[in-house]
Amino acid sequence: EMLLKLADKENFIGGKSSVYEKYGEFCVPHEEADWTGLTLKEAIVKQLIIEGDKREADIVPLKSQYRKELHYLLKSGHLDAVDPDLINQKPESDGILDSFKKFF
Repeated sequence: EMLLKLADKENFIGGKSSVYEKYGEFCVPHEEADWTGLTLKEAIVKQLIIEGDKREADIVPLKSQYRKELHYLLKSGHLDAVDPDLINQKPESDGILDSFKKFF
């Protein structure tokens, strides 16, 4: 806890600057101070949480990915030769729910 307080210099604005001058040599970056004193189990859990958050942040929704691909295809002219009848063609089956609607 003391390392975390030392890492944030704003805690020592005002009358507490003498404390910072006394212990300033032990000051470490906040990222390092946050890990100090954790047990192995706590450190593993913390690292797994960090990696999970990073993995979630790196995921690009398929909707966005497909939108970019479609935009590229439209811009490059690859979709000019597509038959409009194929685009407007209704699928033979809308899904499993439509098959149940026929019975009711």
